[in-house]
Amino acid sequence: MKTSNINKQLGFTLTEMVIVVIIITLLTVGLTSSYSRYKENAKITVLQKIILEKIPSAIAGYRGRVGTTTGMTVAALIDNGVPSITPWGQSWTISLSASYVDFSFPLSSSGFALSTGSDVASFLTNSGATHLISSSFNAATKTFSARVRL
Repeated sequence: MKTSNINKQLGFTLTEMVIVVIIITLLTVGLTSSYSRYKENAKITVLQKIILEKIPSAIAGYRGRVGTTTGMTVAALIDNGVPSITPWGQSWTISLSASYVDFSFPLSSSGFALSTGSDVASFLTNSGATHLISSSFNAATKTFSARVRL
């Protein structure tokens, strides 16, 4: 009689399971950080559109209906298409003068990277938009601000 000594493996070894868990973890971390960056870039694009298009359009719309920007209020900007909150869900601080609109918002609780605040300010300043007087990011107070000509 012939005896066979066959070792049949009925499952995965602990080493194989650990390797699979490590691979899945690395993929998840990579995808999560890519998705977070994608969402952040989308919000930056929305912010740029607000500053470069919506605010000037709201000012022009108000000026077209009323004939002047004198007396324009924050509510009038919002009524003319400027969102009442930032893409990060923060409230704007908007103040009007006779010749410009200042607006700012804090970035500290939005998950916004500090370098990104500076990057957006630089992009806007170098955009060539004639209505944009200035934009800046204050790293000490973590506040983004811009000034738009009326």
